Formats: sequence, C-alpha cells, structure tokens
Amino acid sequence: MSDEFDYTDRDCGLDPPLAANLFLDADTRMWRLELQGPAAMILFFLLDNTESSITSKLWNEAKFDQIMKFDMGELDYDAGTPDWES
Repeated sequence: MSDEFDYTDRDCGLDPPLAANLFLDADTRMWRLELQGPAAMILFFLLDNTESSITSKLWNEAKFDQIMKFDMGELDYDAGTPDWES
C-alpha cells in the first residue's frame, strides 16, 4: 500500500496506547484502517470531526472517488435514476 496517513507526528492529544494508521492501495483505491488501543480511545478517535481527523480525511477521499467515478463516465445516467436514489 503506497499512501499512508499516520497520526504519530500529529499534535492531536492521543494517549500513547492508541495507534492509528490509514493505508491506501493506489492501484485499487482500497483503504485499510488499523486502530489499536482502549475501546474508549478508539471510539473517541472515530467520532472526532475536526479538520485533521480520520473522518475528515476519509470524507475528502470519498468525495474524490465519487468525482473520479463521474469523470470516468462510470455513473449510469442512461437508466434515468442514479443508483444512490434507487
């Protein structure tokens, strides 16, 4: 996996027992998220909605994937209703 989003150098107030890594396979655009730590810390980490959060990163990547899908002509507008409105 080529693109890594690592929180170890960020000043986000995570306690040392929490580790988080986000990996992207650039060829398939498939993501892998690894989290390790106490349940409360993992929950806090996943629910964080600040600009530097994992949620924000994934939200931006999902928007990018959707734009690329649209630009590549993979959406089926000939059928009338887009898939997400069915």
